[in-house]
Amino acid sequence: MNKYTYDEINLGQEESFSVTVTESMMEKFRDITGDINPLHNDELFAKKGGVSR
Repeated sequence: MNKYTYDEINLGQEESFSVTVTESMMEKFRDITGDINPLHNDELFAKKGGVSR
């Protein structure tokens, strides 16, 4: 990520970043939060809109 001082920021300027979420990261997230909701943890379930069919 770039670091800018206040004076270096211009109107309309944009900044972005991306990250690849790995299965290991997801496992750690589940361990920390206890979140086992399939909507958050199962890609196919989430793609179906969170509905069991």
